[in-house]
Amino acid sequence: MVGIGPNKTGRFHPTVIGRLEAVGQWLKVNGEGIYETRARDVWKSGDIRFTRSRDNKRVYAFVETFPGRELIIPSVTPKKRSKVRLLGYSKPLKWSSIGDGGVRIEIPAALQSPENRPCKYAWVFRIEN
Repeated sequence: MVGIGPNKTGRFHPTVIGRLEAVGQWLKVNGEGIYETRARDVWKSGDIRFTRSRDNKRVYAFVETFPGRELIIPSVTPKKRSKVRLLGYSKPLKWSSIGDGGVRIEIPAALQSPENRPCKYAWVFRIEN
């Protein structure tokens, strides 16, 4: 197992450097959902984890497994003209309200190919509240 700190000569193992660079790349894309956010009353729904903006105008939904053609989030209901985005993707996503509260987010065909996604893992959806 490789430790995260430097070795006795002050050098970092190449594996550690690669991991730290990967985390940095992920944060460049998704840091908005981490930095200056707050806990949300409903912080988890199934495999989805949440944060919210300080002003409570945005909810960030973190998914570990890419959702495929749609993502259903039962605990978030955007207002009528709200925008839903995948962080790192430039276009707003189509969405619709479901049931007694929740949202169905359509994932564009272009994002079905892993090489077109803004990051390799743990995608973050920003939902205007």
